[in-house]
Amino acid sequence: MTRLPFRLPWITVLFALLCASPSSGASSQPDTFAKLRKAAQTARQEALNPPDPASAAENAVRAYLNTIDPYSTYLTAAQYASLHAAPGEYVGVGMDIVQSPEGILYCLPFRGGPADMAGIRRGDMLFSINDTPASQYPLLVIESMIRGKRGSSIKLGVFSEAGVFRYVIARDVVRRRDVEAVKVGQLPCIRIRRFSASTVDELRSCLDSAAPDSPLVLDIRDNVGGDLKAAIAAADFFLQPGKKIAQLRDRKGMAGNYSSGKGDKARTGPLVIWQDSFTASASEVFCAALVDNKAATNVGRRSFGKGIAQRIIPAGDGDYFVITTGRLFRPDGESFHVRGIEPAFAVDSSHDKDDEAYLRRTYELIGR
Repeated sequence: MTRLPFRLPWITVLFALLCASPSSGASSQPDTFAKLRKAAQTARQEALNPPDPASAAENAVRAYLNTIDPYSTYLTAAQYASLHAAPGEYVGVGMDIVQSPEGILYCLPFRGGPADMAGIRRGDMLFSINDTPASQYPLLVIESMIRGKRGSSIKLGVFSEAGVFRYVIARDVVRRRDVEAVKVGQLPCIRIRRFSASTVDELRSCLDSAAPDSPLVLDIRDNVGGDLKAAIAAADFFLQPGKKIAQLRDRKGMAGNYSSGKGDKARTGPLVIWQDSFTASASEVFCAALVDNKAATNVGRRSFGKGIAQRIIPAGDGDYFVITTGRLFRPDGESFHVRGIEPAFAVDSSHDKDDEAYLRRTYELIGR
């Protein structure tokens, strides 16, 4: 019989370390985690219902990382897997969620998906999940929770303009293309709903069918971001070689510089970006790259303003740490975190998702 290597889960090891007394030979520096260790020992010895060690340690790690910012957290292997399902394998309520720096969770249901059909509307604020305050969960954990087995249900509580509602929603297979070529009015339009591993190929296919000398709209409204590398690669389609796309600076001020490579030299028609208040993160990088390099003009509303980047770091046992490690900067050197990106041609707030209002402003821009 083959003997398998024994590996103790890191969470169990952490809990053991928390419960252990500091070594007598330890440094004279203050023991930062002394109170946490004492709480673990006391709970184990005195609690009427002592906590499960693994679960308690998991919650402690998640809470600790969440003190960095709302985006830093800990993911189990199962949660990580649910967030990285292959394209076409999404099973859930059909909804993106974006979180403000203040912690407000905004719902962006997919048209025709389970959340949309249940009654959740764009911009509704999520306040509870299965009757537990949503504020107790980091964003990525919430995103994994709304996914799951087809036919299983989840209870979501939301604040909307019409009042407070609680919905029990059955998860289902949700099929939605991240990139799609459509016509809006008389204008050709490419909608980019999220940046992912398939974005570049899908965008290339859409561009191949677009006339290079005609106006083209790139619609990134309600695009909450996704894969930063995919957004950078997508921007490369519209830029001359050697143009700055973005800069990423870590805690030491070290810069990761991203510039265009081959570019797309074929387009000669006007390029217009449609953005709104939920255009966030990687989609803001894409927008700023084209606007600052004068490859496109942006129309709409001030973008969301999430200009920080997270790294997913293996914990060593199949689980993952998600930690904010850098700040993103536009090609002109400005940060867009919190402040967002202002449009060159603004659309009134009452028409935030109104195609007609965006069309009118776009026609003004291109002279039609």
